[in-house]
Amino acid sequence: LLQNGTFLLTITASTADVAATAPAMRLIESARKLRGKPKCLLVPSKVDRSTATGRNIELILSRFGESVAPAVSQRVAFADSIAFGRWVGDYAPGSLAHREVVELMAEVMATLEQASA
Repeated sequence: LLQNGTFLLTITASTADVAATAPAMRLIESARKLRGKPKCLLVPSKVDRSTATGRNIELILSRFGESVAPAVSQRVAFADSIAFGRWVGDYAPGSLAHREVVELMAEVMATLEQASA
């Protein structure tokens, strides 16, 4: 839950985590009944495109009727940057991992702007 009441829900691209999204969405719906209509952004995380769920994660998540953010893949650069105590943009600037995070943040910022309007 972000400061303006926007829900940011990260979902690992696995069958179990997608299944666990339904109860989470029910909780968000309950919160919406109490607080109005806050935005919700589903964020596919640790996506491995070599799996069936990973290849189709955006379509799968879109069935929940919420906005789906750009996916963040499972990449070595994320683990390595943490091991060196740096964020991926400093550790591997311009890498696919860095570009995915930048794209995700642009989407989060756009969602926050829409929620504030």
